[in-house]
Amino acid sequence: MSAEIVVSDAAEDRSGMGNVVDGFRVVSQFVETIVAAIPMMEDGTIIGTWQQARGMGAFSWYVEAACAHQATRRVHARTGRGHKDLAGEGVEATLVSLATEVGRSPERIRRLARVYEEFFAGETPVDVDTILAVPSVSHWEVALDAKDSRAAIDLIASGKDDAGGLYSVANARAETRRLDAGEDADAIAQSRDPIQQSAMPRYDETSGDAEIVLTREVLHHARLAGLVEFEVVSRPGSITLRRFRKGGRR
Repeated sequence: MSAEIVVSDAAEDRSGMGNVVDGFRVVSQFVETIVAAIPMMEDGTIIGTWQQARGMGAFSWYVEAACAHQATRRVHARTGRGHKDLAGEGVEATLVSLATEVGRSPERIRRLARVYEEFFAGETPVDVDTILAVPSVSHWEVALDAKDSRAAIDLIASGKDDAGGLYSVANARAETRRLDAGEDADAIAQSRDPIQQSAMPRYDETSGDAEIVLTREVLHHARLAGLVEFEVVSRPGSITLRRFRKGGRR
């Protein structure tokens, strides 16, 4: 039996989204069409498709968080303190039932609901475009735990803008801790080390030479840090890396 979360007695769905499940089926079919076409795509089209797909993944957790937020609000309104428990279940029991149905733990449902509540449900919600800048919900959860969540997500968004996929959750945690300790956000951003942030295939401890997967952001910050590019390396699978060393050293 489905978990009961609806507060209203009205049986009719007045959202205008009664066919939303059918809409998701259409999206699923469209995705399969895209995947089947990838082997025939030009290089540039593959890159563009990849970038768009990352955005789609971000909106997936955004929709899930909105559902979690609304569901938990309804559960508390229906079974919380001061309300008669008409179903004979408390908040926790109802959340457990809901979690079983959607395939998430009660703790995960609460966590997603908190992300939505903090960043998107208030009078000044975060611009949805920020989701594209910070597509991983894990980064948003780091910001959620900060003293100033909004300042933290702005800092994390700047990190993603600087280093793209090389700006990890670990980077976000480290910078957020510094922000919580009172450091200025601009100073934190300016102190980013492109070498430490990079997911490097190789690093020579003796010479200090490093190979870095090329992105415009990493190349820009490597040069700002005084690193000199001295070799371009091609790897199987069309991966291009740049080799850098500290300026003036040969």
